[in-house]
Amino acid sequence: MVDKNLICEVFGKDILNNSDCIELSNQIWLTTGKRISATTLKRYFGIIKDRTFIGKSSIDIIKEYVDNNKSVDKVSKTEIQIIKDFYLIEVTNINDYNYQKACGNIAKRIFSNENLLLHLRGFLSKNNSAQIYFFERFPMIDMLSNENYLKSLRAYAYSKKTSEAFIYYNSLRVFSAFLQQNEELLKDAFQKLKKLQINNSFHPFIQARYIASHLLYYFMVKDDKNLLKWKAIAFDVELKIARGNSPLAYFPMYQYILIDTFNLLEDYESSHELIKICEFDYKFNYASPIEPGYYESLDLMKAFCLFKLGYIKEAKRIFKRISLNNLLFTHKKYFMIFYTILQKEFGLKKSNLDCLIAETNFLYFKNH
Repeated sequence: MVDKNLICEVFGKDILNNSDCIELSNQIWLTTGKRISATTLKRYFGIIKDRTFIGKSSIDIIKEYVDNNKSVDKVSKTEIQIIKDFYLIEVTNINDYNYQKACGNIAKRIFSNENLLLHLRGFLSKNNSAQIYFFERFPMIDMLSNENYLKSLRAYAYSKKTSEAFIYYNSLRVFSAFLQQNEELLKDAFQKLKKLQINNSFHPFIQARYIASHLLYYFMVKDDKNLLKWKAIAFDVELKIARGNSPLAYFPMYQYILIDTFNLLEDYESSHELIKICEFDYKFNYASPIEPGYYESLDLMKAFCLFKLGYIKEAKRIFKRISLNNLLFTHKKYFMIFYTILQKEFGLKKSNLDCLIAETNFLYFKNH
């Protein structure tokens, strides 16, 4: 048996009634991916008193739930409550940039302490503000090989229950598997993703991630026919992405993601074509509700693409203006890898590429 007090501590409150057991049942499933009924939990906690025994498989699931959240006792309960209170603030304007920046600082704190993430993921996955301002506005690319972060994304998707949320989650799983060069995980994530469909009402980020996932998958499994098909789809959809004064056009997010994708596929001509579209069709507004680090990352992707195409002078010019301090914390290590590769190519003092690969487990870059 698992200590009931420990379960309550991980859950965050005492388990006293039917509602608590239903909530705990959902949290166990979101954490472990395994089902244990609320009725079984009521028996476990003595809310139902009968002679039915709790099976070993149920006890093993409860133990897995607790083990997945181990060491949460090292986290300040006061800090946990402060973070919860912050996300409970009612937001009247979804594009409130000051609130978004504050959420960025909160997200950075949560990501810096995995025990905080473990303790808070149940709350974060269900809270409306956290769904937007923790999971969606700050996708933690540097942690895509971290199982606890992926489980948190899963909890978010299954709590929000929208097509966009499921596309977001499974697209990041595809990206994670590709970067780790794990074909088994890639196929599992892609099979779930391809059951879903996008439309032009979805955010450009979601549309781009969905298409990028198909490109990454077909590239890795060496399916050239489908790779060409989805490359054509990528450019067809690009024509329908909002420009000008649209609320979704303050930054070329769709093109940004696909530039990165085509760089990974070593299709630098396609990447360059999208770079030119960004420069012609978008007015870069550094006061827009987009984290400044995205502009820095886009510059780095431009420099990388131009270098690979042989435009060395142009690549160096862009490279010189990049400040690593401005890279967004969500993908700093990821883009540091590209920066380090360019440092080596330009004959400059370079960072430790092997160390960055070890920290992220992005084995794709092993031979660069």
